[in-house]
Amino acid sequence: MARKPKSGRTLALVRDQRRLARELKKNGEVDLNEHLVARSSRIHGTGVFARRNLKKGTTLIEYVGEKVGKRESERRSDLGRSVYLFELNKRVDIDGSVGGNGAHWINHSCDPNAESELDENSMMIVTTRPVRKGEELSYDYQFEEEDHEDHVCRCGAKDCRGYIINMKCWKKVLRKREREAKKNGKKR
Repeated sequence: MARKPKSGRTLALVRDQRRLARELKKNGEVDLNEHLVARSSRIHGTGVFARRNLKKGTTLIEYVGEKVGKRESERRSDLGRSVYLFELNKRVDIDGSVGGNGAHWINHSCDPNAESELDENSMMIVTTRPVRKGEELSYDYQFEEEDHEDHVCRCGAKDCRGYIINMKCWKKVLRKREREAKKNGKKR
C-alpha cells in the first residue's frame, strides 16, 4: 500500500529537524529558542537546558512533529517507534521523530520540572516550578506498564522509579512484584 505524501507543513518541519541535527553535530549544542538550548545530557543522549532562569508556568516550546491518525500511530508503535509518539486528542497523535523542533530532546525524569499542556491542536511544554539557568528540562513521559522494562530510567532523581513509567502503573508493578515475592516465599 502506497503511503500518502507528507504535508507541506511536515516537510518544512523535517527540513528544520535536519538543520537542528546538523547544527548540534557540528557545534555540540543548538539554540532552540530564547529559553532553551540542546546539548549532551547526563540523563540520556541529547537534552534540553534552560538558557536563563525561568519562572514557574513559563511556556517553553511546542512539541511538534507529524500529526498522524491512531491507526498509523499504532503501526509505528508496533515497529518500536513509540518513544516520540504523544496523544494529542482522541483522533490524532504527534510523532516528534518526524519533523521535531528539538522538544523531542527533552528527557524524562521521575522528578520533572516541566509538564505537557494539551489542547485540541497542540502540546506545549510548561515549567512546573522555577528552573535555574543551565538546569536540564524534563517531564514525566507517563508511559504505561506494557514493556516498561524496555525503558530504563536514568534520571538520577532521589525517588527514581528505575523505569520510564507513570506513577499509577509503577504502583501496580510494585504490588505485582510483592505478590510474586510472597508467592515464592521471598521477603522484599
